[in-house]
Amino acid sequence: MSSNTASSLPDVVEEKPKNKTLRFTVVDTTELLKSFLDRILMIPSPCAPSLYIDLEGVNLSRHGSISILQVLLLGEEHVYLIDIYRLGPQAFTTVGKNALSLRQVLESDTIAKAVFDVRNDSDALYHHYGIQLKRMHDIQLMEVATRRKGLSRKCVNGLAKCIEYDAGLSSAEKAGWKATKDTGTRLFLPAHGGSY
Repeated sequence: MSSNTASSLPDVVEEKPKNKTLRFTVVDTTELLKSFLDRILMIPSPCAPSLYIDLEGVNLSRHGSISILQVLLLGEEHVYLIDIYRLGPQAFTTVGKNALSLRQVLESDTIAKAVFDVRNDSDALYHHYGIQLKRMHDIQLMEVATRRKGLSRKCVNGLAKCIEYDAGLSSAEKAGWKATKDTGTRLFLPAHGGSY
C-alpha cells in the first residue's frame, strides 16, 4: 500500500530487499480493524482467492491459543497482522462501515481465501471462537494434487519444502524468503526474543 491510497491504516516498513519494500500493519485496535474490514470489499471477488491468511499462536489448536492472524489482500504488497491476543473476541465481532465482520469474512462462501495447511488454523478458530471456515483453498493440498507423476502423494510437504521445490524462485529470492520468515520468528516467538 503506498502513501497515496485512501486507507487510514498506517504503513510500517519492516524490511527492504532488492527492488521491494515489504510492509505490514499491526491491527491492534477496533478502529484499525474497522478500516481493514472496509478494505476487503474494495477487492474484486474473482474465482481465485482474494485473501491469503495464516494464523500464529502458542500450540495453535483447540488446546493452545491464537495470537496473530496474518492477512495479505489480493493486489497489495502489504500484510495486515491482526492482533487476536489483544483484541480477543472483538477481532471477530467488530464490523466496519460495510457491516462486515472478520467472522463473516472467514465464514463467507462468496469470498475465496487461501491458506497453507488449514488444519490447525481451522481447529483453533472453531474451538476458541466457533468460526467455521468456508471457501478455503488449501495450498498445501493443491501441491499434493499437482505433484509430478512418480512422486509419492502419501505425505504433505511443509511450507519450506514447497518454497524450495515448487515456488520457482531464484536462490536469492529463496534466501530473501527465509530471511523474512526468520525475522517474523524473531518478532513473535518468545524463545527467539519476540513476544506474542
